[in-house]
Amino acid sequence: MIAVLDPGVVLRAHRRDGDPLELRGTEHVARGALSARRFAPYVRPALINGAAGVLAFDGERPFAVLAFTVVGDRAVAIDVFNDPEVVAKLDIRGITA
Repeated sequence: MIAVLDPGVVLRAHRRDGDPLELRGTEHVARGALSARRFAPYVRPALINGAAGVLAFDGERPFAVLAFTVVGDRAVAIDVFNDPEVVAKLDIRGITA
């Protein structure tokens, strides 16, 4: 995973009740991804607002969205949304559960 992350990558986990949690740098973001690996069976690729991303499903409905900002061949930002109201407003294409 580290090979596709820009050294200055930022992961922002947007929360309903406060400021986003931020992880900065390849090592911290990769560790954060490893801590969420239990969700891997429920994740599918998708276009989120026209950009690369993934959806995590709970049955037939997505419960979380990861949207990637890619420059060149590296991810420079990852935004995680798990607020159902925010997820419902995103333009999500290309995948179903």
